[in-house]
Amino acid sequence: MASFTGGLISTIVLIGISPLLADFALRFNAPEYFALAVFGLTIIASVSAQKILKGLLAGAIGLLISTVGLDPISSVPRFTFGVMDLYSGINVIPVLIGLFALSEALNQIEKIASEKKMAKPKFDRSLMSKQDLKEMIQRQSKAAC
Repeated sequence: MASFTGGLISTIVLIGISPLLADFALRFNAPEYFALAVFGLTIIASVSAQKILKGLLAGAIGLLISTVGLDPISSVPRFTFGVMDLYSGINVIPVLIGLFALSEALNQIEKIASEKKMAKPKFDRSLMSKQDLKEMIQRQSKAAC
């Protein structure tokens, strides 16, 4: 019920605010795009505070992937390698699905590798001692009560 109410309220608010958002989006020029790019780089730096090189490398790879497709100003193909499907760029949904599948596959491989490294317990072939046998019988009798 709460999800429905929240969805309904947010839809009504979005319908009311959408003309204002459209006017704001149409007024975006070069300075705003530059500020947005700086904001994105700042977010990358803050998220990867401990490993700044990894964060910057991930940001650079993201920027390279975003350049695939037609140039918006001159309509020159960039990094399409003659493949017509890449002229519109790389679709986000298949990339995200592949990214999550790849991370899950790597997690499963790591899990399998760590299970193989676990030491197997060694058992000696001796019989139980009288003390062990008494403790086992006492535990059984307590559990039965």
